[in-house]
Amino acid sequence: MIKQTPLLEIKNLTVQFHTADGIVHAINDISYYVNKGETVAIVGESGCGKSVSVMSILGLIPQPPGEILHGEALYKGQNLLSMSEDELLAFRGQEIGLIFQDPMTSLNPTLTMEKQLTEAIIKHKEVNKRAARQIAIEYLGKVGITDAEQRLKNYPHQFSGGMRQRAMIAMMLALNPMLLIADEPTTALDVTIQAQIIDLAKKIKEETQMSMIWITHDLGVVAELAERVIVMYAGEIMEEADVISLFHSTRHPYTMALLQSLPRVDFRRDTERLQSIPGSPPSCYNVQPGCPFANRCSFVIDKCWEKKPPLLAVAQEHRAACWIDVTTGEPR
Repeated sequence: MIKQTPLLEIKNLTVQFHTADGIVHAINDISYYVNKGETVAIVGESGCGKSVSVMSILGLIPQPPGEILHGEALYKGQNLLSMSEDELLAFRGQEIGLIFQDPMTSLNPTLTMEKQLTEAIIKHKEVNKRAARQIAIEYLGKVGITDAEQRLKNYPHQFSGGMRQRAMIAMMLALNPMLLIADEPTTALDVTIQAQIIDLAKKIKEETQMSMIWITHDLGVVAELAERVIVMYAGEIMEEADVISLFHSTRHPYTMALLQSLPRVDFRRDTERLQSIPGSPPSCYNVQPGCPFANRCSFVIDKCWEKKPPLLAVAQEHRAACWIDVTTGEPR
């Protein structure tokens, strides 16, 4: 099998934030890739660096206080991190679309939906206002917003949370990006709307072969949507695998702990308790020499405190950063 050239490849990305309390080590030397037509999920607890890892490559973190120490973000072979702001503006939207967790932070409450959707379409597709309006109506319909022509006259507050998120997806789809980054787009929505957004994302994927990065802490969403999963913790990648291997052949203690903390349909309330991960994540102000998960890990050995484990292959297309083989309990 010939390995394809990734659409996006992140190499050794390290990001810090300079604060009054010290330096926050947000991202520590991470590398991953996204192939054309592939959906990759990035999962982990809040504050683990999921969002920062993608915001930084698109020039969306304030510098200062943020600082990209080193790394590359190769999109079709071009390094996004070496581009000027004007060059990045051309990539954002047209090549790489971004959907935020709360669409109200992306929508201007004083402008109609028509103004906001058509402005983006005119800017990136270089069409006139009438053509842009027809495109907006078409894509609102595609994401399931009925009576789209009338809805364009509404303001964001006249849309429900699910409709606002659909409108943001419609805006991104209208620009035909090659890569769509969704930063926890269903977190603020009720479960019914979550399911609709996920179904919509799957439909988009089938119809357009668009690549996606789906940032989430919900492993249920991951199982539904992703083909490959990256598990992050304290600014580092703990495990990377295809979705089936991650759920059925977990090779890192942190991923195991996450899966054990999920409620199950066969859970018996009278005899079983939900598992939790003891302790707290390490401080991002002080990077320790060993594994960042050592203080919460049930497999920990002396070496875990002394030296950080590299992210190494444990099976085909499956990597884990752990000194222990969790399948046997023996040191690797």
